[in-house]
Amino acid sequence: ATPYVLVTPPGSPYKTLADVITAAKKKPGELSYASAGNGTISHLLGAMLNTSAGIEMQHIPYKGVAPALNDLLGGQIQIAFASLPSVLQYINTQKLVALGVSSSKRSPLLPDVPSISEKIPGFSGTLWIGLFTPKGTPKAVIDKLQKDMQLTLTNPELREKLQATGVELANMTPVEFAKQLQEDIARWAKIVKASGASLD
Repeated sequence: ATPYVLVTPPGSPYKTLADVITAAKKKPGELSYASAGNGTISHLLGAMLNTSAGIEMQHIPYKGVAPALNDLLGGQIQIAFASLPSVLQYINTQKLVALGVSSSKRSPLLPDVPSISEKIPGFSGTLWIGLFTPKGTPKAVIDKLQKDMQLTLTNPELREKLQATGVELANMTPVEFAKQLQEDIARWAKIVKASGASLD
C-alpha cells in the first residue's frame, strides 16, 4: 500500500492540517485543492476530508499528477493530495511541506508527519496493488500464486527498493485481501456518493 500526502508549498499560510481545516471553515468554498483528476484517489481523499472535517474545499482536477504538482510548486494552488512516491523528493528537498499522510499510521519515510487520522479518527485511504485471478480459479493455483508472491517479496533488494519509495508491503491471505477489498469498496462508495464524484 502507498499513502497519499496532503502537501503545500513552503510559503503557503498552511503549516498544519489544523490550519487548512480552520481556513476552510472560516470561508467555505474558497479554499481549493488539486488532484490528479476526477475520480482519482487524490480527488476522493479531498472529498473525504470535506466530509470528515465538516468543511467545503473546492476540487480542482488536473489531467494527471505532473501538471497538478507543477501548479502546486509554482504557487498557483495551495494544497493537493498526491501519492508519497510522487512528492517524496519535493518534501525531502523542502520544495513542498507535508501536512499529513492518508494512511492510518505515520509513514516510516516521514516519521515527523502526522497521519490525518491523528486529527480525524477513522480517516484512511491508500493506493494498493493486489494480485487477482479469474473467478473459479482452482484453490491449488491460488495457493501456488500466493506462495510464489510471498517468496518474491522476501527478496531484500526488491523490498528495499519498494520501501524507499514509500510502498508498505503487506502479507495477506486471499481471505484477508477479499475482506480488505470489500471494506474499501464500502468506504469509497460512501465518499463517491457524498461528493458526486465521477470519472472524466
